[in-house]
Amino acid sequence: MRVEWQGARPWRGEQLGHGPSKIGASGCVLFSLVHLARTFTKARTLDPLAANAQLRDTVGAFVDKTGTAPGDLLVWDVAAPVFGLAVEPAVTGLPGSPVLHAALVAALRHGGAAVRVTVDGDDIGDHTIAA
Repeated sequence: MRVEWQGARPWRGEQLGHGPSKIGASGCVLFSLVHLARTFTKARTLDPLAANAQLRDTVGAFVDKTGTAPGDLLVWDVAAPVFGLAVEPAVTGLPGSPVLHAALVAALRHGGAAVRVTVDGDDIGDHTIAA
């Protein structure tokens, strides 16, 4: 099994979407999308470079911090279907929240989920992981 992460070569220095961020610094949503697509669709050989390139050509897949295209923030609802992934409505909750727990259990029963987590305790999602 090959181990990959967003900061690995050859993609770490690649511009994410339309920039200015790089995949190595801000590509966790893209990386989670690639891993979920590999697992649940026929895109077994999809890699972050190919996904990034394809999504650059997808209208609205990358926006800036104001929500205007183009940018380097990946729009999950636009990007996931490009690779055959179904998108469920987002659920937000604090750790231990019954609503969040139920949504995650349901998502995992149906295959997988992209989970946005806080890493610095401010309750703002800072990182995305595939679960």
